[in-house]
Amino acid sequence: MRKFTLLICFLTVATFAHADFNYKARITSGFFSGSQFYNRENLEDRLINPNEDAYRWYNRVSVNSNYDNFSVKFNAIRSDYMKFDGVAPYFPNKEINRTKMYQAFAQYKFDAGNVKLGRVMPFSRWFFSSVDGGMIDYQFSPKISINAFAGSDVDYGLFVDDNNRKAVGYTEIAYRDTDFGGKVKYLYANEESKVGTDLYYRFSNVRTAANIGYDATNSRLFDAGLGVFAYITPKFNVSANYLRTIPISWSYKYYSEYIDRVQLGISYDLGNKFTVSLKQMMGLADGNTNNLTYLYLTHKYFYVGVNYLSGDLEAERLALTVGGQYNPTEDIKLQAGIASVDHMFDNVYYEDEQTYSSYFKVRYKALDYLNIAAYANYYHQNTMFDSKWRGGLTAQLILSGGDK
Repeated sequence: MRKFTLLICFLTVATFAHADFNYKARITSGFFSGSQFYNRENLEDRLINPNEDAYRWYNRVSVNSNYDNFSVKFNAIRSDYMKFDGVAPYFPNKEINRTKMYQAFAQYKFDAGNVKLGRVMPFSRWFFSSVDGGMIDYQFSPKISINAFAGSDVDYGLFVDDNNRKAVGYTEIAYRDTDFGGKVKYLYANEESKVGTDLYYRFSNVRTAANIGYDATNSRLFDAGLGVFAYITPKFNVSANYLRTIPISWSYKYYSEYIDRVQLGISYDLGNKFTVSLKQMMGLADGNTNNLTYLYLTHKYFYVGVNYLSGDLEAERLALTVGGQYNPTEDIKLQAGIASVDHMFDNVYYEDEQTYSSYFKVRYKALDYLNIAAYANYYHQNTMFDSKWRGGLTAQLILSGGDK
């Protein structure tokens, strides 16, 4: 990993040193009070006491530079859990205070595709991490293409993780026509192999998509889905989706082998920028069925809706959601609203709780190269945390230039 990092740093400097290039860098820094850390470490190990004041210092750097067919991309985040000893801050819990580098690669584009070397971040439904290695996209013909990556798995973008290096490889071959498309794919990761296929078909005003994945190592179905979307009239559409997945064990305490989700929806354009939508969702896990119904009226400037939750887990709720956005000037955007919140955590600390949250956000483009954003949340009738307030402030510096 260190060799890859040095290579990318060298290529970045070489690119910036050249007379003909263009670049864009975003540097974001923010401070948040009362923000809990919902990540794997805190969910499993409870590194942060939910009844203590929590503060977070967030920093992100994203850089893109280009010269002809050559480019370099870098994306890293540093998020620290802070506490205060009087006035001075200190940073406990080294497990959470980490620099995470998600992308740092050099890319070369050619007529039929591109090659990336370094730390790449594939976007795949089966793989949610970064890879130290390489990635290639190649277009054999206007209808047939291949995408592949291989290297070492980097768990959650850790900057250096020499103690947990596992091989990963992925290949997909895709065919795409005007009304039909499909791909076959293979993934080897975490010493497991998965194979699958995705299909897409369109006829008239109806679009359909299907996918299936098989875990060859454990001889079981990994995931499956089917979706249909249709325009009945130019203003009226309907949709239906089914998805079966294996639970992500560290995020949700499910004990079933699969989770089934079904969603039905209709949407109608009322005119004058008004749209009404109805969605019915059903989830099945551990033999329990839960239903969630949404009815929404949306407009360019506001939305209002109700949702009803019911099911076998005794989680019944009828809630109202109201919100909107407004741009008083081109440089200012305001958002505000109120929504229901379900706090469902491990009963080691507290029982599940349902409440409402009011939120307010403002984004301000102070200069061509500076954006400022602030938000505040207030949890009504909240007995879960000592403070009902959550808030934050971020500033983003945008640097760009070059000859193209």
